[in-house]
Amino acid sequence: MQRIDRLTPASTTPPLIAYGPSLSDLLFEPVDNPGGNCLVRFVPVIGVSAISTVNGPVSFRSGYRWLTCYGTDGTIGFEEDQEETDNGPIWNVSIDGWLPGDSPQRRQLLADLVRYRFMVEVEDYAGLVRRAGTLEQALSFRYQFSTGKQLGDRRGTQLTFSGQLTKPSVPIL
Repeated sequence: MQRIDRLTPASTTPPLIAYGPSLSDLLFEPVDNPGGNCLVRFVPVIGVSAISTVNGPVSFRSGYRWLTCYGTDGTIGFEEDQEETDNGPIWNVSIDGWLPGDSPQRRQLLADLVRYRFMVEVEDYAGLVRRAGTLEQALSFRYQFSTGKQLGDRRGTQLTFSGQLTKPSVPIL
């Protein structure tokens, strides 16, 4: 049996391995790259009848459509944090924004929304739309209402769609 010394590389020549089509250099792209998001739309997954591909068009059941979620300019966030687990990689997704104002009707709608799971699309200021959530791995909804404490504070609701996905969110082409 041949002894293999693990401290010294067998060769300084890189191995002839084909990485596959999904691996490549991560280079700087000199393009306009504004931060922030301008639009959030969502649909309960029970309202989706089909998706042709992961980033393809969504077909809706009768009575359902994309619902628009207002967020005060500068408050709509999209975060996707990749994490390693014992079962492989997951992506923790969080989409949030600030909805100003208050009314009995809005409070009832918010309370009803927590009972559903969602697919969510977020459009950023560069025009790129990302879809998070699938029929099998939908996002949950939660909210936190606040009146503030001072006269100049913001009165309204912090909205959050979040969940764990086994694949990162995809840009819509």
